[in-house]
Amino acid sequence: MDYELELAVVLKKAGKHFTAKEAEQYVGGYVIFNDITARDIQRNEMKSGVFSFCKAIDSFCPLGPHIVTADEIEDPHNLAMELRVNGEVRQRSHSSRMSVTIPEILAHYSPMGYSAGDVVSTGTVSGVARSAPIPKRGSSSPAMSWSARSSRSAFSVIR
Repeated sequence: MDYELELAVVLKKAGKHFTAKEAEQYVGGYVIFNDITARDIQRNEMKSGVFSFCKAIDSFCPLGPHIVTADEIEDPHNLAMELRVNGEVRQRSHSSRMSVTIPEILAHYSPMGYSAGDVVSTGTVSGVARSAPIPKRGSSSPAMSWSARSSRSAFSVIR
């Protein structure tokens, strides 16, 4: 099992065929997104070229628990992001290192159409687990926490 800490965008209104310059008017807020993948299943799916089940298992896409509104984040490309497993830092990066901007992502997929409340993931920050062993804490599941911080606000979750 691998985890990928991502920033996700929550759209506040429906839209289709808009530019990166227009994208900001569709952003309602941001939420932390943990893209969990069953790599053993994914390796088998790679043989067929179809990826579906490896990322679609119940509980494999925890997000939230809070949506931070767009006006609370001065610059979504200026967030320090971190994921911990049982207290150990597994991912630490910064949203400024994204290879494309959030408006570019939203505009690129806008021909498919968005509805209010849609969540769009922006992709992982550096440091994907890549099948790193997850430390056990007794017989229960590992404790995972993730956060994003800017100079004006912070949001985090512990599971």
